[in-house]
Amino acid sequence: MARPPSIKRRRRRRKSSSSIHSDKGDLPFGMNPVDYSTPPPVAPTLIPPPPKGGFQGMLVPFSMFAFIATGIYLYFNHDPETYDYWRKVETGGNIFDNRNDDEDYDDDEEDEE
Repeated sequence: MARPPSIKRRRRRRKSSSSIHSDKGDLPFGMNPVDYSTPPPVAPTLIPPPPKGGFQGMLVPFSMFAFIATGIYLYFNHDPETYDYWRKVETGGNIFDNRNDDEDYDDDEEDEE
């Protein structure tokens, strides 16, 4: 069977194992072994980015301050009625029952009379 002239048969040359690892140190694909006797050059450190101005520069610090300030406020100014509320929630009680609130109950009775 004849091949068209545009297709050529290429023969691969076989190299012996000694020719692959020659004295030159050349490896396949043009690679060379790593030379550990000389250290690689050190890359210079990058300069920091310029500071953000205006709203973007103050967004994170203000958010952190607001979060911490809110936590401190809630820690020191907690309402004792919240314990009763969560106790009712955990036990499955009626959380909308305001009969235990004496101030509102007394005010309603005085208004009716």
